[in-house]
Amino acid sequence: MIKTEAFYLVDIIGEIQEKLDTIVLPVNVKVDFGEPLEGADIGLTVYVDGERNWKVHDKINSVIQDILEKYSLIPFIHWKYKQ
Repeated sequence: MIKTEAFYLVDIIGEIQEKLDTIVLPVNVKVDFGEPLEGADIGLTVYVDGERNWKVHDKINSVIQDILEKYSLIPFIHWKYKQ
């Protein structure tokens, strides 16, 4: 398990998922580990049970960025939408 300072990445992903579960979204969203490409500190795969919608995408991305900013982590996010 990769450790960043005093937190494990699994705990950070859990925190992201908990926050996403508490906000009102018209789709189900699940966050999982992904490959950290392009020099990112953390890789995430975001599964969205719905079609791409910029408002929903922006809400989800804002939650992720806000939480990762606390830990000074730069993410690479792979988005998977239901088609």
